[in-house]
Amino acid sequence: MPSIIVQFDDQFLESSHESDRIVSVVVFEINDEHLGGIETPQSNTKETICTAANVEAKLCLSDQLGSFIVTADAFKRAHNPIITKAINLSDPQTIIYPVQNHGLYCTATYGYSGHPYSGSMLVQDQNGLLPAFERPCLRLYQALAILLTIYCAAYAFLWHTVRSPVRHSSPALLLTALLNVYMHCLYYVLADAGHHIKPLLWVIAAITSAQTFLFGISLVVPLVALPRKPYPATFSSVPPTAWPIVTILAASMLFIQIAEQPRTVETRPSFVMPLFAALAAAGLVWVFFQGHRQAYLLNDSMFLPPKLAFTVYYWILACIALLALACGATSIMVIVDGSSGPLFAVKYWTTRWIRFDEPLNLLLLLATMTDISFCTYLAFRSARLDMEVVPTAESHEMTQG
Repeated sequence: MPSIIVQFDDQFLESSHESDRIVSVVVFEINDEHLGGIETPQSNTKETICTAANVEAKLCLSDQLGSFIVTADAFKRAHNPIITKAINLSDPQTIIYPVQNHGLYCTATYGYSGHPYSGSMLVQDQNGLLPAFERPCLRLYQALAILLTIYCAAYAFLWHTVRSPVRHSSPALLLTALLNVYMHCLYYVLADAGHHIKPLLWVIAAITSAQTFLFGISLVVPLVALPRKPYPATFSSVPPTAWPIVTILAASMLFIQIAEQPRTVETRPSFVMPLFAALAAAGLVWVFFQGHRQAYLLNDSMFLPPKLAFTVYYWILACIALLALACGATSIMVIVDGSSGPLFAVKYWTTRWIRFDEPLNLLLLLATMTDISFCTYLAFRSARLDMEVVPTAESHEMTQG
């Protein structure tokens, strides 16, 4: 079971008074904080330390002298254990707090005697050292690493089998997405083992920015340029206006990744995130309308992609754009939220990974996989049609001869 261990250094004090050697200690979960202290009829403030005066006022017992005061029914009403003790520095006891549930746990000390003191707090967890608010990210990227590895293996097999012209940016985009997921997974695994490698965060930020750039370019490269070869277009066919827009998006993603790493439970989302989400959503919506229009302008040639495939592809992009807008709106709400510090941590620590820590990365990965899957489908369909048409043409020549 995970535990919090609080230890104080043994100190020799010449004073003969027992109260001159006492340090007050309390360990609790943040949701039980309201159970600490007792309000007195004379004032609206809470008495938090058991002093001689509070013993006379019957706010605490004499054997609790020097400890933090809790309400009479605090131990029954608490969702998690509460430990409050008065530690004698001449013979300090070790406090071992059992962590039974995920939560935000606090340790507070108070120098009751007024003398300086020192100590240490250690958190032991057999399940790893990754903070609880980041543990869902570890499981998420472990699963994504497995799924994306299988996807890449299937993609490589189809690419080798079909041997159809492939858009130049697709393999690089897929490799970047795979590397991004692997680096995220590696970081969380190392952090869970107690190794925080800061340069790895810079590598992740650079890879994510590169993936954003490649995906933005791939969206504006024409998918259909020739009837039987949907992928002859290269970076040279990118419209000039697209380059600065995609560069700004990639730079914004780089800034977000750097500004928010390494995260703590009190880290707030970057102010750039809503702007990035809005720009990304606007770009996807623009591509949606352009592509949707292109889908309905397609003729009935057997070599062109079917209208249904185009429609499904661009509607998925439209849904991703809506999710990006929702992500930006959520970030704005969190940024303008007046809470900070522990109050902010308590409010968002269980859901922050999906609300504003990882959603942009997940949406980028989803959009990337949608784009690559659609392009792979077109390549596979083009190769299959080539196999069907070539024998027919050869048989027609033999009949004429």
